[in-house]
Amino acid sequence: MRDQGGRTSLAGSGCLVLALSACGSATGGAPGDGAGTETPVIAAPEEAESYPTAEVSGLLHLRKGCLVLGSAIVFWPHGATWDADNRTVVFDDAPQLEDAPAAQVGAVFDGGGGWYPPVADLRSWRGETFADRIERCQEATGIRGVVYAYPAG
Repeated sequence: MRDQGGRTSLAGSGCLVLALSACGSATGGAPGDGAGTETPVIAAPEEAESYPTAEVSGLLHLRKGCLVLGSAIVFWPHGATWDADNRTVVFDDAPQLEDAPAAQVGAVFDGGGGWYPPVADLRSWRGETFADRIERCQEATGIRGVVYAYPAG
């Protein structure tokens, strides 16, 4: 299903349930500017058995301590981490993505994943910690949409 911007949406498909059931809560600290121990990276807490296959593309930027891809709060695969010195999301510890290029803040990211509507119940699918991080970013930025992104190989 495509949204008004031409992006593929997983809402209403079986892929949504499968993709969301693979994770429980987010890793990393509270959203921040990447300094100290805080990280803007919201990552799945465990490796996914499969990945949604929609095309995901957009400018990656840091807004109020939260990573935003295009017009949505972004979350990443298990093992994705923040490189504060280079302002990048790195995948060195992400299973199956260890050799993937980093996602640079300020650059266009092209990869795979899935776009989730603002009404998606991430709390029941992903757990309290994950949903709390997403909700804090939604409140801080005023952005309701959520996108799952991973680098395409």
